[in-house]
Amino acid sequence: MKIKLTLIKQLLLGLLLFLAGYQLMILASSILSKPENLDLKFQPINQAIMQTSIKDNLSDEPIQSPDFEYEVIGYRAGAVRASIIVKRNNKSYVVQQGELLENKYKLISVDVDSAIFEYMGEKYELKTSLINAKK
Repeated sequence: MKIKLTLIKQLLLGLLLFLAGYQLMILASSILSKPENLDLKFQPINQAIMQTSIKDNLSDEPIQSPDFEYEVIGYRAGAVRASIIVKRNNKSYVVQQGELLENKYKLISVDVDSAIFEYMGEKYELKTSLINAKK
């Protein structure tokens, strides 16, 4: 039985041409079925309106939350490097100004009267008066 090489070559070449033609048809159909240009007209955002609406929604008044129940153990008040030591559930935390308490509440400021924390636009206040706090 003699194998005809020319027949095998013609079969492989025919298969290759069939696959190339199939790929060209897919390419042509994807080019022809491109989406129409949509005419989207956006109005420019007015920066002043956006900033005032954000500021109006935020209150400067600290709130009291049942989740924010910390006891002040000590603090260091100052304009630049203020810090506070707080306690909750027998665990104490030392937080410097600008850092996060329990990866959640950011310490904004510490003074002799209070410490201000912030979380998602809401402000929380802790009283820092330590005189007769244990009595």
